[in-house]
Amino acid sequence: MEVTAELYAWLSELKILKSNKTFNLRKDKMIVLDKETSTKFLNGFFMDKILFELEGLYNNFYNLKLTYSVKLNELRILQENSFNNDTDFDLRISIWGIIQDITENFGIELTNKSIEKIANGDYKTLSQVLNAIFSLSTELMKRNPEKKGKKFKKILTLTLFSRNKKFS
Repeated sequence: MEVTAELYAWLSELKILKSNKTFNLRKDKMIVLDKETSTKFLNGFFMDKILFELEGLYNNFYNLKLTYSVKLNELRILQENSFNNDTDFDLRISIWGIIQDITENFGIELTNKSIEKIANGDYKTLSQVLNAIFSLSTELMKRNPEKKGKKFKKILTLTLFSRNKKFS
C-alpha cells in the first residue's frame, strides 16, 4: 500500500506504524508500506485506534460526547477470527461494514462498492479512505489549538527530508 508522507507521519504519531519497520520513500513522495502492514490495514486492523482518535477530536471540537467507537468492540471480535493476516472476503466485508457505520457519522462516506474493493484487496481505495479520515482529523486539529500535534509536525519534517532513502 502507498501512503503520502503526511499520512505516514500521522499514522506514526498514532503509533500505528512502528519505527522498527523500514519503508521505502519514492521520488514522488509516496511511501510504500510492507506487505504485512498493508494486509493488516486491509483487514481493518488499526482502524479502532484511528477512529477512536477521530472521535476524540470531533468530540473536543464540537463539545460533544459521541460514543460511536463503542461499535469498535464488534470490530475487535471479528478481528479475533483473523489469523496470520489471512482474512476471507466475507469477514473483510463484515469488518468494513462496521467501519462504514462509524465513519458515516463523521461525514465520511464509505460506499458498499468501496467496501467490496477493499475486501478484494484494493489498496488504492483503502488509501483514499485513510486520506479522508486523515483530512478530517487534520482539519479538526487545525481548528483546535489545544490538540495541535507538535509531534506530527516533527515527524512530517523528518519524513520529507528523508527523501529517496529507506527509513524507519
